[in-house]
Amino acid sequence: MKKLLAASIAVLFCASAAFALGTCPRTSTLTDQERFVRDEIQSRIDESIEAAEANDLPARMHCFASDLTLRLVDGTVLDRKQIEAGMKRDSDWILSVSDQTAVRIECIELQGTEAIVDTDQHFVRTVPDRKDGSPHELITNVKHRETWVYTRAGWLTRRIEEVKQGTTYLDGKLYEE
Repeated sequence: MKKLLAASIAVLFCASAAFALGTCPRTSTLTDQERFVRDEIQSRIDESIEAAEANDLPARMHCFASDLTLRLVDGTVLDRKQIEAGMKRDSDWILSVSDQTAVRIECIELQGTEAIVDTDQHFVRTVPDRKDGSPHELITNVKHRETWVYTRAGWLTRRIEEVKQGTTYLDGKLYEE
């Protein structure tokens, strides 16, 4: 169950990617083309966050390529169908997604029609207590590395890799699993 929850969290946003230390290896400033692509991908990410807030699963899946894969920190690899099933289960469980949720692109490397994007995801949602159903705020922070590919449908996520699980908070208190 934890793997499925982690998978859903990882793909909540159509984008998620980051280096283990959260630093970008590039030493030069972004070119105009790189800035344009970064802004396009960030726009897709923001649309996905809005879809999550609206509990709109088809809109959340919109920016995923048909051959999407997700590699969790533990090495487990999920395909698009498994990711969608996990997201569906989570959307049925999550009471609401907060407007405090954010995904920030930390780095982008453009390689032709592919972009390697590193992001820092801050996911804030309200979930029910498993015993009595009372609401609790759950916050997770995850760094991802994603491969986006440019298609006729625009930029789509093809591959997501969880790079580092960050801190988790439950009702404002550090949660240790």
